[in-house]
Amino acid sequence: EASRRHIDEVALEEIGAVMRHILEQAGGTSRQELARTTCKMLGMNRVLADAEARAMLAIAHLAERGRVVVDGEQVRVMQ
Repeated sequence: EASRRHIDEVALEEIGAVMRHILEQAGGTSRQELARTTCKMLGMNRVLADAEARAMLAIAHLAERGRVVVDGEQVRVMQ
């Protein structure tokens, strides 16, 4: 428990890399599912509101840089 990082300690770039991996495997998914799956892959047993909010921020970060496409609630990797 003491070795686990809080979501605020995880760089947006690291969160984004996990998200890109998920999207490359799945092709696309909803924003909420991507946030939850990412948090679980980062070792969080429960996805709290602050973790989901940080994951949503990472999605926006990726979209601003042209790495993913957000279409409503759906997210897919930029081809």
